[in-house]
Amino acid sequence: MFQSFFDDPLIKAAVVFTGSLAFTALATLFLAVVWSFLEHLKEERSRLVRKRWLPVLAESAAGLPVRLPTLGPMDEEPFLVLWNHFQESLEGQARSNLTDLGVRLGLERKAKRMLRARSGFTRALAIITLGHLQDESEWETIAGIAEKNESIEGCIAAQALVRIDPKRAAPVVVPLAAKRTFWPQERVAALLKNLGPENIGDLLVRAVQEAPREAWPRLIRLVHLSGRNHALALVRELLAAEQDPEILAACLVAVRQLGDNESIQAVRSLLFHPSWQVRVQAVNALAVMATRQDLDTLVRLLSDDNWWVRYRSAQAIVWLPFLKKADVEKIRSGLHDRYGRDSLERSIAERQARDPTWQ
Repeated sequence: MFQSFFDDPLIKAAVVFTGSLAFTALATLFLAVVWSFLEHLKEERSRLVRKRWLPVLAESAAGLPVRLPTLGPMDEEPFLVLWNHFQESLEGQARSNLTDLGVRLGLERKAKRMLRARSGFTRALAIITLGHLQDESEWETIAGIAEKNESIEGCIAAQALVRIDPKRAAPVVVPLAAKRTFWPQERVAALLKNLGPENIGDLLVRAVQEAPREAWPRLIRLVHLSGRNHALALVRELLAAEQDPEILAACLVAVRQLGDNESIQAVRSLLFHPSWQVRVQAVNALAVMATRQDLDTLVRLLSDDNWWVRYRSAQAIVWLPFLKKADVEKIRSGLHDRYGRDSLERSIAERQARDPTWQ
């Protein structure tokens, strides 16, 4: 009877399916336990490395003589995480002292080996390490990663090139910074700032001109990092010729960053632009170059239908160097638009909080 029961194809299929599910569940549970155990070992290893090496790194950064513990193969990754964290946190002689320590420990050899690892984390750690060591021996490999990899690993590689040799890195990194839309804007700005205007020259201006128009707003906000002389001609040309609100807004940001007072007429002409993004950036730019003849316009903008335009106009008014607190209070008391009055009252309170001596 039982034999005939199990001879039924449907029963056989059900038994096999149930057995497979049970096996899969057990295998998954086993892998979860193993993974948890390995993670625990990794965390414990990192804890021990921190305990052993933190005093050594701190003393070395301070320029004190240190006795180096053994750095075993299993300790390399957690140690490099710690060493690179110190490098990022310090500057000047302290950073140089840590670099010397890295040379003594042969970190360049370890990093070169790790550069060929399959793990993205390990490769990134190796790239960061070689950057801090300013080791040029793997320049082509790191440059290849920067050029071929659009992810954050490529950005890390570009950063390493800048640390190794800013002058040599500029022709590689600037075009990449212009093309890589997925790289965080703050990282791109840091890359360009670390390159320095003396190395960027007109590379960034050329990259903007060669980029597709949709990339211009993002890049124009960075163009001041190429140096004032290189950026001014481009920004003034675009302000005179462009109609696109995003590009105009970006140019106005650049005008403010460059302190280009000679563009004040172009700024004034955009204060009542149909796009509120353009108006608010025009107000921001005018705030650092306004004269007494701009005061009435700024007061009019307190009645703008956009909150940001009203707020920035109020901010501009309360920080005008030729106005005293009593002058601003007089403007506030004469306002009939309650939204404008609220914006100015808020800005007066903020100015008072930041500058209690304001009179």
